[in-house]
Amino acid sequence: MFLQDISLNDVPDLDQIEKTNIVLRWRHIQKVRENLKQRFKREYLGFLRSSVIKREDKINVGDIVLIGTDDKKRLHWLLGRVLELYPGKDGIIRRAKLRTEKGNILRPIQRLYPMELTPNYEQVVPETQKVPEVVTEYPELNTDSNETVPVSRSGREIKPVKRLDL
Repeated sequence: MFLQDISLNDVPDLDQIEKTNIVLRWRHIQKVRENLKQRFKREYLGFLRSSVIKREDKINVGDIVLIGTDDKKRLHWLLGRVLELYPGKDGIIRRAKLRTEKGNILRPIQRLYPMELTPNYEQVVPETQKVPEVVTEYPELNTDSNETVPVSRSGREIKPVKRLDL
C-alpha cells in the first residue's frame, strides 16, 4: 500500500550533496514514516471490527447446532441437538451438552453455531395442509429407429466429426 518506499529516480548533482544533508534527509524520511505508521494504527485500525463480538443469537435447550472444529471444513462439521446448558461462575452460559450421531459430547458455546430451525420442527407444517402432487409429463423418446449408433468401450455414444461442412 502506501507504506512502501518511493524509489527516487532522480540523479542529484554530486557537488550539492553534503554528508549533513544526507543524514538530515534520512532522519526526516524516518520520522515521516514513523508518524505515518502511528497514524495508520490509530485511525485505520481503530475503525476495524473487534474480533471479540457479542453473540446475539442465544442457544437454548433443544436447538439444532453446527459443532465447529478447526481441523475440518464447515461442510464436514457435525450436527447436534442441545441437551443441557452449563453456566460459568459468572452466570453466563459457557458450555453445552450435545447429542450427535456419535454420542453425547460437551462443547463450549463459542464453537456452536445455531441453525435457523425452530426446536419444534414437527409443528412447522401442520398436518391439515397437504402438499398437492406435481404431475410432470415427459416427452416420448423415439426408440424405434433402425439406425445403430456406434458405442465406445465405456458405453458412450460416438458422434461423427463434421469438418468444413464437406
